[in-house]
Formats: sequence, structure tokens, C-alpha cells
Amino acid sequence: MEAVTITHEEPTRYFSNVDRNDPKQLIDYIEGIAFTDEIQYVTKTVFNSLNLKAGDKVADLGCGTGKDAVLISHAIGQEGLYMGVDLSEEMVKYAAEKYMPLGNVQFSAASATDSQLESDFYTVAKCERLLQHVPQPSQVIQEMVRVVKNGGQLSIIDTDWDSSQVSNGQDPVIRDITRRIFSAVFNQHKDIGVNLKKILKDNANLTNIKVKPFLLTTESLDFANKMYCLTSRGEVALQHGLINEAEFTQWKAAMDEMDKNGIFYFTLNYFTGNAIVKKD
Repeated sequence: MEAVTITHEEPTRYFSNVDRNDPKQLIDYIEGIAFTDEIQYVTKTVFNSLNLKAGDKVADLGCGTGKDAVLISHAIGQEGLYMGVDLSEEMVKYAAEKYMPLGNVQFSAASATDSQLESDFYTVAKCERLLQHVPQPSQVIQEMVRVVKNGGQLSIIDTDWDSSQVSNGQDPVIRDITRRIFSAVFNQHKDIGVNLKKILKDNANLTNIKVKPFLLTTESLDFANKMYCLTSRGEVALQHGLINEAEFTQWKAAMDEMDKNGIFYFTLNYFTGNAIVKKD
């Protein structure tokens, strides 16, 4: 798994305009992290909470490379439907070639705020690590509500980047540099996870809202860089003027030293949100 480089222009350069840049790089990155133990644990926990049955129809907004297609396809049977929607035509093409042979799986290139899907048709609408990248998360929620029939479910997974913590060797200088690095903004809503409950409650058509956090951890600097873009976040902070070159070099050396000595540790919270659609 190769790390994807983020910048202060990340929402525009990568996830909003994947096809204009290097779609293969992002496809490789998403495929790389999608099947890690950490992401699979969260994904399968949420999947189990949906209690999918034969005949269910699932809309997956911002489906990316369609990593959940197989799991859902088997649960809903051939009388069911998995419909993956993504803004990137390249990702949709990749996913379709890989998963449409399953028979009950389809993909479409469209926006998560204007999916072009039929209203009141799906029993479940889901999105994963999408809301952090869109300008108005509430519009995505409303689109999910629109396509789901009364009594259906919404399922959301997203990251709370503001919860990031990394070992600092109890060095106050490294602690301060880390604080400034983690304050750098590199997507639309880096605190979306912890605010997920409010976003769901703001929609009048949602009830039985349940939000749950998951703590993701790693003791590998290499993994933190590849999956959680740790060093890239330092580069963003440098671009924003939050740290200088000397501080960035000092910080990277400290991370390398802790990793070498077996005391590196990184943590991050993911949040899952489930709700029932009520349109009566």
C-alpha cells in the first residue's frame, strides 16, 4: 500500500476531482486501506448492525472502489440490489469491472448530493469516509433520506481527525509541534466524526439515531504514514506556516527514533452512525 500525499488543496485535488489528477494512485490507496484489519473491523461491525436480508436494496454513496459489494451482495441475494454511486468515473469503471459479475451489483457515476437514484426505493443507504470531503454533509444526508423508503436505514462511517494522538516521548517541544501539525486543515470537515450525531439529528426524517466510536491504533510509523497520512499532515502544516522546516525535520526525526525504539504509538477515532428513516 502506497501512501497518498495530501495537501491543503486535498478536497479539490483528490476526492472531489479524482479523475483530473491521478486516479490510479487514489484507487491503489483506497484498495490498500480498505482491507486492513482496522477498516474491516469497523466495516463488518456496521454491516452486522444492519441485519440485511434477502431482497434488500442498498445504496452506497461515495462507494469508491466498491469494497463492500461482495459482503452486501451475499447478504441480499440475487433478488436484492447493491447500487454503488461515486463521482469518479474511473472508480466506478474499476468497481464495475471487478464486482458486476456478482449479478446483483450495479454502479453509477454521480454526485452524492444528486445521485439520480429512484426516490423511496432502497431499504438501506450508506456512506463511508465521505462526509469529511463534501462541502455540505447535510445535503448528502438528505439525499440518502430521499432514496430510502419509509422505515429504512441510514448507515454512516467517518473519521474524527481531530482525535489524532501520537506518542511524543514526553518531550514538550515535540508535543507542541505535534499539536500544531494536527491543527492543520486538510479536508472539508476533519471533525466530522464527533459531530455526526448532530448532523443526523438535524434531519427531521431521522429517528432512532445511534452513534458509536471506534479507536484505531498502530505501533508502526510506516502504517501511520500510509493509512493515516501522518507525515503528509506535517507537510500540510509546513505549507500553512504552522511549523517551519527545522521543526518539521526535528519532528520527523523524533517519530523515526520512537519507531526504531519500539515506543511509537498512534491513535484515531472513527465514528459510526445509524438511523431509521421516518417519512410519515
